[in-house]
Amino acid sequence: MRQFSSLLIVGLSSAMLFGCSGSSDSSSGSSGSTSTTTTTTTGNTTANGSGNGTTGNNTSTTGNNTSTTGNTSTTGNTSTTGNTSTTGNTSTTGNTSTTGNTSSSGGACGQATLFAGNPFFGDGDHDTNPNDDPSQRPADGANMLTGIPYPYQALHFSQNQILTNDQLSVWRIDPSTSTLHPVAGDLNASAELLAGPCTSARFADILGSAMGSDGTLYVADWATNAILKVTSPLDAANCTVSYLAGTASEVDASDINFDAQAGNYGTADGTGSAAQFYGPESMTIDGSDNLYVLDHGTDWSIRKVTTTNGTVTTLATFSAGTYAYGQLQYLNGKVYFWARGNDPTTDADTGNLIAIDASATSAVSDPAPALVITAEAVGGDSTASWPIGGLTTDGSKLYITADGQIFTVNVSGSTPDLGTSLAGANNDTWNVQNDLDFDWLDSYDPTAAQSASQVELLALDQTQTVGVYSYLSRDSSGNLYFTATSEDAYVEKIAGCP
Repeated sequence: MRQFSSLLIVGLSSAMLFGCSGSSDSSSGSSGSTSTTTTTTTGNTTANGSGNGTTGNNTSTTGNNTSTTGNTSTTGNTSTTGNTSTTGNTSTTGNTSTTGNTSSSGGACGQATLFAGNPFFGDGDHDTNPNDDPSQRPADGANMLTGIPYPYQALHFSQNQILTNDQLSVWRIDPSTSTLHPVAGDLNASAELLAGPCTSARFADILGSAMGSDGTLYVADWATNAILKVTSPLDAANCTVSYLAGTASEVDASDINFDAQAGNYGTADGTGSAAQFYGPESMTIDGSDNLYVLDHGTDWSIRKVTTTNGTVTTLATFSAGTYAYGQLQYLNGKVYFWARGNDPTTDADTGNLIAIDASATSAVSDPAPALVITAEAVGGDSTASWPIGGLTTDGSKLYITADGQIFTVNVSGSTPDLGTSLAGANNDTWNVQNDLDFDWLDSYDPTAAQSASQVELLALDQTQTVGVYSYLSRDSSGNLYFTATSEDAYVEKIAGCP
């Protein structure tokens, strides 16, 4: 299997069958501070032995059997069920979707095009250059489509540029030239933690990022338990990396074992270096530039970080029986993310959308899911694992990826409601699980433009043993960007999603 970083699979669990990316997000918010929203996540989740537990979601469903048709001739048979009693670690009530788009998709988005990445690179059957080595790294000025692929994570849009990151560094995309440029850290360096000028700063394992209203980029370093601030990331002369919360001093490579026990690790709230994290992953940010961080910990928690002074408070905690997938998105006063569920009657996987009150003054324990999604609701196979991926927003509703498709979730009512599929070929219609790559057997060309209903949104979360790496971002023009890693990292741009 090809990987871009020797760190890529550290901490991933073979038990992560249900899939979805566990980390990252960025600016949107109840105050509508920006419409250039980026979300996603990556789930480097089990290095300290946190259990991949399953919540018992004993759902009894009553359905409002509605049939909806997408913007194409394909009918997305969708059934959204009403208030459901969900039994897990707590007694819960949530809106459950049990039947839905059983065909490829409604295809309501526009055309899908390859925005970045080189899926042919290093592929023995399709790359004509035998010297292409997947272990190679791109250099400054590399072309996004023809050069050495870059391991993209979340995308953040600012001043006609795009910021993204891998585990060791932050890079800038210039869309006008389709080129990549380093900003902070070093993609070729050893994992360590060091603040200072961006050119000399170092990171160990970035698994979450978010952009503030002033263009500041915040990152979560999982391996060293640090929340860092990248100031002026588009101004090379003034770009600096500084410690915001958690670990606030250099961590040498020799002290990093990728068990989330380097630096100032723990679960204590506090300000600046007095606060502790234990494997911080994905992030989101609100209109007042407060960060919300998924922290691995001994179990999972949602932490709030005030960016003006680095004060950290805990908003929610979860027992070992609730397995968070790490996607965070702030919207209208709540922080949304996905957790794994499991129906104890059928043993089927479920996706549980959790909503946390961002203004809470005391931590809530094991909050109930606001929405429970079954495989049938996204056209999946209830007897097999199925993936949930990135999470983003347009400021009024959520966009999610599930089972190789993109859906909306309407959260304006008393209970969230899963919409019909907007884009993506249902995973069950192509051979993604055979070789961690696109469906070459059907002559699918990942570099060619595709209709929204036929584009293959492939990520490693389609496999049992590799883990989860997929992200969803949105720009101010309403285009969605699906970022994922298969055998190579790539970004698919999907135009005009309603």
